[in-house]
Amino acid sequence: LNANAALDVRQATPVWRGGFNLQNVKLGDLLQDYAGDRYLSGLTQASAQISTQGNRISALRGALGGNVSFKITDGSIQDSKLAQNILTAEAVLKGKPVPAGGFEPSKFSTLSGTGAIQQGVLNNQDLQLLTPGWRAKGAGKVDLVRNRVDYVLSVGELKPDTRWLPIRISGPFAKLNYQLQLDKMVEQAAKQEAKKAVQKEVEKQKQKLQQDLQKGLQDLFKLK
Repeated sequence: LNANAALDVRQATPVWRGGFNLQNVKLGDLLQDYAGDRYLSGLTQASAQISTQGNRISALRGALGGNVSFKITDGSIQDSKLAQNILTAEAVLKGKPVPAGGFEPSKFSTLSGTGAIQQGVLNNQDLQLLTPGWRAKGAGKVDLVRNRVDYVLSVGELKPDTRWLPIRISGPFAKLNYQLQLDKMVEQAAKQEAKKAVQKEVEKQKQKLQQDLQKGLQDLFKLK
């Protein structure tokens, strides 16, 4: 762990600046120490540069800004509700029976992303998660002031033309709600089918235009 911090008290409102760089830290142990739960595990690399100002904790949170990035390797999702939703999404995508009861951690090879913090709200739009059997992408916001999450994790297969099944994660940190958005997957599938139909018609018209052009050229040469 490499860290730095600075406090500027030349003005009436103190200004804090700092950053850190983590290399190969066991995330499960870190979360257990600071959050009391091992809902994620894996070797973590992370860095951040942040700043804030204020005389109270609430003010410091509300003024928090900066950038963060992270990459977790050889890990697992230990949170039972999230892992169960992921297993259900994977089953739906692969046309298999939805697992009934029971729980096992969802293992992954890499989980990475970056985020920008503004006024105490972390905005992440590029989360990528890869496992041997499926993948996921995520985007959303984490409100560090109000301790709330509004995030969508979309689970898909490894094939290029995969369907994505979104899982909406929302609510306060202490009581997150997980919702499989099957309607979004159906809507996405309908859009893909419509796009394929349009592409097919465009290709058909291109072929017809090419045939008409060739015929026109042949007729032109016949006249000569």
